Amino acid sequence: MIKEKVIQEKVEQALQLLSLAKDELSVREAMDIIRGVSKLNEVVSQTLALGENRGIIKRENNRIFILSREPFSFNIVKRECSANCKRCGKRIKICHFVVIEGQELGPYGSDCIKFISK
Repeated sequence: MIKEKVIQEKVEQALQLLSLAKDELSVREAMDIIRGVSKLNEVVSQTLALGENRGIIKRENNRIFILSREPFSFNIVKRECSANCKRCGKRIKICHFVVIEGQELGPYGSDCIKFISK
């Protein structure tokens, strides 16, 4: 029961993060964004399915189209660090975090944060 609740929270976070992205992504790019929240296959598949059910995304061939944006507030914070980017894995010294409802997602490098937050 607790695991399912955690998975649902991760799915919601991934949907919010995905809805910040540019209007059209490859499936791989969308999965990279979702895996920034959780690497569990359940989270990836449930995020894509729920996104389609809610009309947030549309899957067509090998593309994901962002149809609507989730109504929530977010901030991007930047600070010095020594970490690997959550999306691309590169070593970074300046970390960017997406803060959604008090939850920090990241760290991301400068190129990846631009990609994620269109």
